[in-house]
Amino acid sequence: NVSYFFQFENLSSRTQTQRGAILLKSTYDYSQMVLKGTLPQETIGNNQTTPLCSASFRYMFNASRIPTSKQDAYRVYNMHPTHQHAALVVNGHYFTIDLVNTDTNQPYTIAALESAIQDCILSSTNSSVALQLGVLTAANRDDWSSNSAQLRKMDQMEAAIEKLQSALILICLDDKPDYSYSQRAKQYLCGIDNRWYDKSLQFILTKNGNMGLNGEHSMMDGMPVIGLANYVLQQEKMTPLEAHRQSLNGPKPRVENIFYDVIQQLSTQQQTAIQKMVEHARVDFQKRTDSLDLQCLSFCGYGSDWIKSKAACSPDAFVQMAIQLAVAKHFADMPQATYESTQVRPFLYGRTETTRSVSPQSLAWTQAMTDPDLPDHKKLELLRTAADAHVTYIRNAAKGQGVDRHCFGLGMVASEIGAPIPDLLKDPLFLRAKRWVISTSTVPANPGFGPVVSDGLGIAYDIQYGKIYFTVTAYKQCHNAETVTHYLEEALLEMKELAEGKSEESSRSKL
Repeated sequence: NVSYFFQFENLSSRTQTQRGAILLKSTYDYSQMVLKGTLPQETIGNNQTTPLCSASFRYMFNASRIPTSKQDAYRVYNMHPTHQHAALVVNGHYFTIDLVNTDTNQPYTIAALESAIQDCILSSTNSSVALQLGVLTAANRDDWSSNSAQLRKMDQMEAAIEKLQSALILICLDDKPDYSYSQRAKQYLCGIDNRWYDKSLQFILTKNGNMGLNGEHSMMDGMPVIGLANYVLQQEKMTPLEAHRQSLNGPKPRVENIFYDVIQQLSTQQQTAIQKMVEHARVDFQKRTDSLDLQCLSFCGYGSDWIKSKAACSPDAFVQMAIQLAVAKHFADMPQATYESTQVRPFLYGRTETTRSVSPQSLAWTQAMTDPDLPDHKKLELLRTAADAHVTYIRNAAKGQGVDRHCFGLGMVASEIGAPIPDLLKDPLFLRAKRWVISTSTVPANPGFGPVVSDGLGIAYDIQYGKIYFTVTAYKQCHNAETVTHYLEEALLEMKELAEGKSEESSRSKL
């Protein structure tokens, strides 16, 4: 899969079911604002006057990737009037939970939704062993396409899968706790049970109440989801604990075990065939995730405030230069093609453009950092020059003046109309230049994702006031993620000494 994840703190110390209930209520409310056009327009810019395209919001709710032969499809379901439900998976059993009382046309309360979640948990423990159908969505896409076609031929299975695909969101209740950032990251990115990776949004709730999000990336990027995530967390802070203890007056939300009746009526031969599919997918996915190295770094030496006031740099550009210095340390001073995602949503249907973090200025700075004869004030000057060049590239890319999406578009058009691929797009240097050994991205939600090439690194980061979070991923046969996080921390500390003039003071004190 090409999923990404977010991590959210449990600031209110709520339980798994309490957070799940607020999540159901708040995502439904947010979806209604989207549908009715009452959600405030997203804007950017110094005066927040540049509006952003909202086209990607249509893939946020009641949406799913659909496995088909040769090329996947995507389907978005109309919420009204037939798809006013969410999905929840626990202990391998998938349930639908109605979000609206059809008699009154009013959304259910938080207490009623929590009761429904508890009913799902109870039903899953009293039911027979689940077949863990969601494991199939983690398989190679060709395998999942073939398996999906076989499943849908089975009696009533097509309708059951549609109930899951058409749900507002999917909530995954995991039965084990997690504690460290690295444990959570691996669980949110690589969880195998209680998942359905085709779903546009999966919210993952752990046994001890932590929450993460896994997003299907093919049709929607991370930035539009930030608004939803912030709204959910805001509602959680504003919801008193008494809301969970309200008496239940009237009917409870209808709960349905999606696949239970379907599986019960399958023949032994069909159930055995499904079990073989699931086991094969599980072994394949486990092999791939076991080869993935993942390490989180919580850097508390400083954050966005210090970078702006003391280093006099853009926080994002500063961290990108820290990544370049860490890469220079890790790859023996050999620069690597580095991708940073820059949104171009001021344009209609815009998604992202590439910001190329490697520049003549960044190379001059990283090389200068290994020169013992160069004074620190000159190194700091080169750092700020490199950071300024990075900011200029980002601004140009955000205005549609990057190069990568234009070249990508030209190649796609040539392919679609059967025209020869332009020589530039076949040039070995061009092909090397767009092989992203270092893939980076940032959103304010402690994100993470996998490397995009087999010998590459995935470096996600979140710059906050007073701290910076990193999640580094790599394949074990090529890189050690812990080594990279060490170099990131080392780079950030060296840059702090540079900005504060302490490096030269330390050198003089040793003489």
